[in-house]
Amino acid sequence: MKVLLVHPPTRAEIDVYRTESVGLGYIASALREDGHEVEIFDASVTRLSCRRAIDQVLERDFDCLGITAMHEQWRFVVQLAKAVRSERKKVLITVGGYLPTLAPQPLLRTCPELDFVVRGEGENVIREVLSRIERNQDWTNVAGVAYLSDGKVFMNELPRAHRDLDSLPFPARDVLIRHPWLKRAPFSSSRGCFHRCAFCSINEFYALCGQRGRRDRSPANVVDEMEQVLSATGIDYFVFSDDDFIGPGEKCKMRAYAIADEILSRKLRIRFSFECRADEVDRDLFKRLMEAGLDAVFIGIESGSPTQLERFRKGTTVEQNRAAVETIRELGLKMDVGFIMFDPYVTLEELEENMSFVRDLRLSVPMIRLQLYPGLPVIDRIREDGLLIEKGLDLDYRFKNPGVAQAYKAMRLSMAARAAVWKLRDRLGLAAGR
Repeated sequence: MKVLLVHPPTRAEIDVYRTESVGLGYIASALREDGHEVEIFDASVTRLSCRRAIDQVLERDFDCLGITAMHEQWRFVVQLAKAVRSERKKVLITVGGYLPTLAPQPLLRTCPELDFVVRGEGENVIREVLSRIERNQDWTNVAGVAYLSDGKVFMNELPRAHRDLDSLPFPARDVLIRHPWLKRAPFSSSRGCFHRCAFCSINEFYALCGQRGRRDRSPANVVDEMEQVLSATGIDYFVFSDDDFIGPGEKCKMRAYAIADEILSRKLRIRFSFECRADEVDRDLFKRLMEAGLDAVFIGIESGSPTQLERFRKGTTVEQNRAAVETIRELGLKMDVGFIMFDPYVTLEELEENMSFVRDLRLSVPMIRLQLYPGLPVIDRIREDGLLIEKGLDLDYRFKNPGVAQAYKAMRLSMAARAAVWKLRDRLGLAAGR
């Protein structure tokens, strides 16, 4: 069967954040093991608009269209499915990822053009569906499938999460090979997370598959794939996409040491970056990781206010956040910071604590507002308090504090004005250059 896998356009303004989908790579490798002809079409890496991406999909030949999607990409999914269905009645159309896993019913009702959606980890689900179709067998009872029939949504039980991640074939790297200007390879060494932050849907996603905590690949398997990517693409920079690369406790720390030791024992000349929490920044561990090639860290601080951290169920303190930033700077690592300035319950006092924290540590953080997606633990409370705004698949909220609402509006106006000024300067500069 000819399968086209689509990575939707993204809004990332910085090219370093535009990279191939590891998830689609795993799906492609699994399907190729079964003899399917698979193409990965990446509209994010190529910076295509939604309209242009749809046009290019329609130019291709395929029997099955598979789309990976986060919640913010639901409009593209609907537009693409409708466009394909209007021209090709017999093509199989499906969607996998966080969007269909956590919001299957509204998605299927909004987009009846979908034949089914894949929930949870998709490698075995899509393999089984396509296998049954090729054998002319019923596929509607496959675990992990949800579909719409006669106006009713049917949702099968989800399959159990993969127990042994080392047993999965390495993800296909078609996009990196096809676009040599890409210099960084996304990389997954684990699935899941040990923590329970109120603003994150990761645990809800994996809990549906019966997973609690995190599953790790072995250090040898991780570095085996690094060597394969080096050989196939020449790329020597790896961006770990793990939700939390290190993890809590001594066992997790020893795994990070083991990965560093494996890289060093093979004398690989690579660099890499990862995400972690403030309470996992350990000077000795980071020094060893730096010997192996670590040069940048994304640290999830989220707030400089103790009450906001408690509301986020972060499990860290302002003092730990401060110490982590100082340690990373002293080590000379590059650093990006995750920071959620605004949430539905933030107070003016908390905003002031955040601003003081940012100023004291000389951090450059955007004025990020908490984004809502299906599966977030905080959503139930927001709904109960009458702050949730639901419009189909769109989720938003009102601020509980009127003063915060005014401050946020003023900040947005200021940012828009500054953006307009810079755009005007750019245009005048270009005109002067002519």
